[in-house]
Amino acid sequence: MKKFSRLAAMFAALMLVVWGIGCSSDSGDDNNSGNGNSGNTPTTPTTPTTPTTPTTPTTPTGYSAGDVLLKDGTIISYANISSMTNEQKSNAIGILYALDEKGVPRGWLGVHNTGNDTYAWSKSSKSFADIVCTPNDIGWMWASNATFTGDTDGSDNWSYICSQDPAGSTDAATNYPAFNWVNNYATTYGLTGTYAEGWYMPTIAEICHVHSYLLVINEVLDVLGQTKLCGNEDGFYYWSSSPASGTGSAYYTDMHSDYIYTYPKSVPFRVCCIRKFTEGTVTQETQPTYSVTVNTIGEEYAEYAAYATKTSGIAFRETVVFDFKAKAGHSLDSISVKCGNTEIPVVDNKFFTMPAGDVTLVVTLK
Repeated sequence: MKKFSRLAAMFAALMLVVWGIGCSSDSGDDNNSGNGNSGNTPTTPTTPTTPTTPTTPTTPTGYSAGDVLLKDGTIISYANISSMTNEQKSNAIGILYALDEKGVPRGWLGVHNTGNDTYAWSKSSKSFADIVCTPNDIGWMWASNATFTGDTDGSDNWSYICSQDPAGSTDAATNYPAFNWVNNYATTYGLTGTYAEGWYMPTIAEICHVHSYLLVINEVLDVLGQTKLCGNEDGFYYWSSSPASGTGSAYYTDMHSDYIYTYPKSVPFRVCCIRKFTEGTVTQETQPTYSVTVNTIGEEYAEYAAYATKTSGIAFRETVVFDFKAKAGHSLDSISVKCGNTEIPVVDNKFFTMPAGDVTLVVTLK
């Protein structure tokens, strides 16, 4: 009996040794491949460090909508625009007009637009099917809320038009006045070197990205002494480079009213231009976003209650557009937008700039 017990014990010990070798060999295959370790000698495990609580960056890439590009490539942070010298202001050529959902800069908006001067998109009836960009809806309050299919990048739209209409595009001043203004942008405003090229008319998708940070952009343009994209009333229509499918029309936006629609290309509208963001190394991290809670007090007095075009996924400094309408015989009493205990300024009873935090919008009717 004792002999059997000793044999059983020896067998058990042998199995433990074999099992231990197998486990250490597996561990070596996973953790020590390529370092010369045979995998038969287990490594001493290290004590894991206590993970730190991640912080949420407000500007993951180091860039922010409203940053200003100078002729020599210097970038002035939006936070420092109030301290820009007169020389820096005179050398400003671009404004960072938007960030994407990862915080990556979308591009530079030229600091000059046509102001009160307006230009027709085209005098030509030609159709340009390959550069059509289509929003999922059009009309009031869609500039800040639409999604797009088709050609969303306008950087090669003029080249495509030239390939389809070589004769007409030769005399762009006559046949494509809006594009001609953009083509001569660098010459008109004395840009040289790297920034003498690359400016183009934005697609409807790109100009809606510009609209997304409208309040910040207008603030910067004001500091620079340049013409704002819009005033405090409707009628600031800007062409995009996106023709409407199968028609003689193209898409435009009213910067003030958050409106996108189509109109005949022969009608003159305002024009602005953008260029690609190529400066610096951009780290792709997720940009933090925030939400809006909307409440209407006195909702029984509303023809329709207050609502915002976006209530979630809103980036820091993005322009938030909201609307409401009181019934006949009733009116607005007050509007309050708060982030915690901080009151956020409201422009024209329809816009505000998103802070770095969730907000509550309260519209009170009487």
